[in-house]
Amino acid sequence: MIVGTGASLETDGNGQLVVQTSATSPPVVKLLKLGGVFNPMPIVQQSNRTLILESLVIGPLLGQGTGDIFATDFAQCMQITNAAQHIWLWHYNMEGAGTSLSAGTVRMFGWKTEHDGTQLTATGGTLELLGMRNYAPCGDHSGYSVFNLTNTNACIIAFVTR
Repeated sequence: MIVGTGASLETDGNGQLVVQTSATSPPVVKLLKLGGVFNPMPIVQQSNRTLILESLVIGPLLGQGTGDIFATDFAQCMQITNAAQHIWLWHYNMEGAGTSLSAGTVRMFGWKTEHDGTQLTATGGTLELLGMRNYAPCGDHSGYSVFNLTNTNACIIAFVTR
């Protein structure tokens, strides 16, 4: 477990946290209360272990492994590419560029954003979203769709925009 107690991890833009599997890996890896929003630091899940993320502002999350991911109060975008990946998100507060899903299963319970543009591009996988609030600035939003879904199983319930 890495507990940041609100600490900020700063890099020159080249650092990343990689979760990998080895013979001595713990069954669960937990990252708690870490920041670093001004210099992105990807969290790369390459493991078959469970990853728990709580109150993080570092990212993006790159889901390349097979281990389950449980995230609460996560504030960065995601790129999910492994079909065996399962992710549960509570209070997804995306503060970066859009999220992409090309494989895997993502279940979100509450998503908030303040950004214009496409929020989710999905070209595969499964998405279940219960509750999204988009606080994007007022104006002409006719040039894009919030969700761009192709060959994706999706269920979206309760979408509210400004």
